Amino acid sequence: RYLDRFRNCVHYDAHRARGLPTDSREVESAHRWRLQKRRKLPGACWNPRSINLMLALRALGANGWWAVFWEQRNAA
Repeated sequence: RYLDRFRNCVHYDAHRARGLPTDSREVESAHRWRLQKRRKLPGACWNPRSINLMLALRALGANGWWAVFWEQRNAA
């Protein structure tokens, strides 16, 4: 029912055509090897004010947007 209800919100065919994942298992498990890998280093301690920023940078790198991010940031 969920997919039927949100059929007009998510364009799965377009995502598949671009080679993007549409399977929730792949997306939901990505945090384990991209985000938690860094966060759960032995002896690591994270400040609650900065952890979301660090995780956002990790997500940028995982999605291949690192160069675009810095180009936009330097242009501002």
